[in-house]
Amino acid sequence: MPETRAVAAAVEALRKATVEGDGAVLRRLFTDEVSFGHSNGKIDRKADLLATLDGKVAFRSIVQSDQVIEVVGANAVVRHVFDGERLRPDGGVNVNHLTVLQVWVKQGGDWRLLARHASTLAA
Repeated sequence: MPETRAVAAAVEALRKATVEGDGAVLRRLFTDEVSFGHSNGKIDRKADLLATLDGKVAFRSIVQSDQVIEVVGANAVVRHVFDGERLRPDGGVNVNHLTVLQVWVKQGGDWRLLARHASTLAA
C-alpha cells in the first residue's frame, strides 16, 4: 500500500503541475521517454509537453475521479476519469470528459510518467 499511495501522490502532483503550468515539477515527473497520447490521437514527447505546458495556464481545472492504481514491481498502471476545462487561445474554454490510462515507472526512488493515453467518453 505505501507504493500505491506514492503513485497516487505523483498522479496528483502531475494534475496540479498541469493546471499551474509548473514546468519544474513536470520535468521531474516525466521520464525522458514519455509518450503522451491525447484523445484526438496526437502523441507528444517530453519536449512537446513542456513547450505546451511550462509557464502556461492551459487548464482552468482538472478533476480526476474513479481512480484505480495497480503497482507491479517498479511499474504502476493508473486509470481514471479526467474532467478538465482547457483554455483556448481565443479566450474560450474546451471541456474534456476522458478516460485516461497512465503507466508510471519507479526511477531513482521516484515515480515518473512513462506513458499516458486518453480517450473521449460520451457525456
